Amino acid sequence: MPSTPVGVRTYKWFPLLLLVLSLWDLKTEIILLADQFTFTGLNYALRHHMLAVVVLVAFPSLWRRYR
Repeated sequence: MPSTPVGVRTYKWFPLLLLVLSLWDLKTEIILLADQFTFTGLNYALRHHMLAVVVLVAFPSLWRRYR
């Protein structure tokens, strides 16, 4: 028996898509920070990839909302 009413769609894939896209955007920065961590590199990643960072921070809330 479905837990959602008939005709209502659930988008369980949406938070996962946002997570994958944000990690894809931060891929180069993550590699650079893993190779040699500097606070300047961290600052650059946070300032120049703000949307990806916000998605990563908000992911637990999105996961609970769309699950």
